[in-house]
Amino acid sequence: MKPITGFWLVLTSLMFTIACSQTISSQPTDSPAIGTEAARVEPGGKAPSTAESTLGGTPAGTGSDPKGRGETPAPSPAAERPSAIAQAQPMSPQAVLADLYDRQAELGICSDGFDAEASPNGSLVYPVGDNQYLVQMMCFMAAYQGSYEYLIYTKTADGPQVKALKLARFQPDENGQLSRLEEQQVGGLPEYEPGKQQLTMLTKFSGMGTCGSLATYQLQGDQFQLVEYRAKFDCDETVIDPSQYPQIFP
Repeated sequence: MKPITGFWLVLTSLMFTIACSQTISSQPTDSPAIGTEAARVEPGGKAPSTAESTLGGTPAGTGSDPKGRGETPAPSPAAERPSAIAQAQPMSPQAVLADLYDRQAELGICSDGFDAEASPNGSLVYPVGDNQYLVQMMCFMAAYQGSYEYLIYTKTADGPQVKALKLARFQPDENGQLSRLEEQQVGGLPEYEPGKQQLTMLTKFSGMGTCGSLATYQLQGDQFQLVEYRAKFDCDETVIDPSQYPQIFP
């Protein structure tokens, strides 16, 4: 055998290096390519979604069930739908009067005369029940006393309900016989006591106060009941305290 020359030794070494390189490049890699996510297959052959992998394998459809039983939590009471029938909200005295002024002609309030500028000076609102108010509406101001109407204003779910009240008084005829009258619009100097729900009406028949009447009414439900009526019909020059007028009723 002839000895291996330098040329053949170099050639043999080069061929061996190429063969080793091909063998190494044909082996499989264990790491995925950069930017590619490896799929994790659970028992049963189902691969979890990206969301499941992010949430640590929470099964889809369980929502926020902390125990993982697949149950949807019941809504809290605060999330429940409110009742279809809303309770009527209380109104301020200003809102009650504003509504009545807007519908004054429609409701026939103060049909014997109405002064829109003077009315707010003597009109008052008193709560008398749930969403119910007694309204003292001043129609106009005369020389020495005002003209008034009294109303029961009730706020309901279907809208405000307004009822005009009538006050009883007595009036003599030419023979001195007294007749009882029920009137919606009355003149006088009123004073209402909310605690007792009593209205006192002092009515002057003359500017000097030599004659007049003093009536007391009790609010019962949606009407005024006459409690006492005193009057001095003789307008002489004698001035006495109205509480001392002759008693007409009862």
